[in-house]
Amino acid sequence: MSDLKRKILDVLFWIALAVGVIMIIWRIFGKSPSDLVIITPFIVMLTAKILNVSDELKNFRYYTKLSFIKFRENINRIENKISS
Repeated sequence: MSDLKRKILDVLFWIALAVGVIMIIWRIFGKSPSDLVIITPFIVMLTAKILNVSDELKNFRYYTKLSFIKFRENINRIENKISS
């Protein structure tokens, strides 16, 4: 499920980026929306990227913890071989 969430956040990021760029271009060439409407896609884009990085950090923590547990098991196995 985490991979699906990451893909959805990536799509949301790119859609918000495209809408933001269109709004800026619209602002440059006249009859533009308000500043708040222009800033909103960039806020959504930033939020999507932060959530994506947070999810990746959780996965990194999990796999790091798992690798340290395996390392500890290997060290214990080596200690048992040395002592016997």
